[in-house]
Amino acid sequence: REREMGSEEREKNIGRKRAKEVVGRVLTCPERVRELIKEGKEEEAREEWEPTLSLLERWKERGVGGTDVLDCIDDGNASLRGEPPSEKSWVNVKGVRESTS
Repeated sequence: REREMGSEEREKNIGRKRAKEVVGRVLTCPERVRELIKEGKEEEAREEWEPTLSLLERWKERGVGGTDVLDCIDDGNASLRGEPPSEKSWVNVKGVRESTS
């Protein structure tokens, strides 16, 4: 199939794949932060969260991602405070979305 694609279509597919990987890393960041906080690595947790928060804020300003972006920002900030995931946390939402798709 890939051989049949033109270079433009191949580039689009690569772009989509990269975007999907970035979104995956962003959505799982709050759980990584929670683990670091549990291990007492607050500075590392902050270093993990701050670039992600910055990206999420840019997405929010552009209107990208809707409520998922807001939920992820809330979840990441809560994770930095050592709070457990809420019902809107990706770790809980992911299972619901996978079972309904």
